[in-house]
Amino acid sequence: MRKRILLFLVLALAISGIGAGLMVRATIKSVPTLFERNAELKAQGYYMGEFEFKMLGVIYHLNEGDYLKAYITLRRIITEMETTEGLLKMPQGGSAEERMAFLLNRQDPSTGAFMDPRYPIFTYIGPTINMVDVLDDLSQQTGRPLKLKYPLYFLEEIRPPKQLRVYLESLLYINESWAGMGGPGPYGAGASEMAAFGGLERRGLYSFSEEWKNTLRRWFYETQDPNTGYWGVRIGTPSNWRQNLDPNSTYHIIKFVVDEWGENRDPKYPLRYAATLAHSILK
Repeated sequence: MRKRILLFLVLALAISGIGAGLMVRATIKSVPTLFERNAELKAQGYYMGEFEFKMLGVIYHLNEGDYLKAYITLRRIITEMETTEGLLKMPQGGSAEERMAFLLNRQDPSTGAFMDPRYPIFTYIGPTINMVDVLDDLSQQTGRPLKLKYPLYFLEEIRPPKQLRVYLESLLYINESWAGMGGPGPYGAGASEMAAFGGLERRGLYSFSEEWKNTLRRWFYETQDPNTGYWGVRIGTPSNWRQNLDPNSTYHIIKFVVDEWGENRDPKYPLRYAATLAHSILK
């Protein structure tokens, strides 16, 4: 009897494993169609400002080795895209006031980010900064001052300079397996976008300490690649890596390092490897 039960359990596990493997494979193969679906939904008027950042959340979980969380996250995105459950349509032909009200309602009350709170914190940076830019433009059209519904609570997690550095380091390396997916990846959304923090300060939405700003400047100063001049994610490990050639992240960061005249914004952290960077870009 024990042998029969054991054999039954082994067979059940084998069948479950095959079924799970087929489900995972089908889920992964569906990724390219999600980007097509995203374009379709945008054309239909749906607000899709979070989609690409959610996909970067999947890559982040894969890179962390949390494959189950990556799979669950991807299945959630697929279901959302297929059913449109939870997705909202932008006001069609609405006034600037209506568009502004709609977008302000996209802010999450628990984090203050313009992003689904179920995703990693790095995904909050890009969409929040992007949304603030859009809302600022709408506020000028309406004559209404830009005022968010909630404070930017999520920034408190990286307010201590030491925690900021830990956060940035967590985005600096990516495994070779996931680098093949292309693009700047989580680094582009969560690290290089930090260079635009000044927009939040200028609009009175958040205040950063001088120590925090110096920590950010120092980290960018230290992590510019001397061989290419680029900033961006490093493919590999701290002991063995190569620089991802990422003009997008470099574009964001270089504006933080130098002004429009090419002068260093902070003499303690000047632009380095300028000739190398120019050569790399031209090449």
